[in-house]
Amino acid sequence: MDIQNKIDKFYNEAQDNFAIIISNNIRSINNKEEIVEFLKNMESQPTIDVLMRINKIAIEKEDYETCAALKEYSKIRKFKL
Repeated sequence: MDIQNKIDKFYNEAQDNFAIIISNNIRSINNKEEIVEFLKNMESQPTIDVLMRINKIAIEKEDYETCAALKEYSKIRKFKL
């Protein structure tokens, strides 16, 4: 495996882990508005890539409130998931 492939692999693993951590925090929040506020108030805003990974996790776990919150948050940040 060449160096670029290793870097890509580690990058993807880091992004996945970041998405899992944020997803776990989001699932502990009870409503869509509070999830949106949590995302807005993060010191380092998650990238679109991480948000897409969080959305994928939410879909797999059938957590549609998180999906709705991510959709609303994406409108605020003016991008489409």
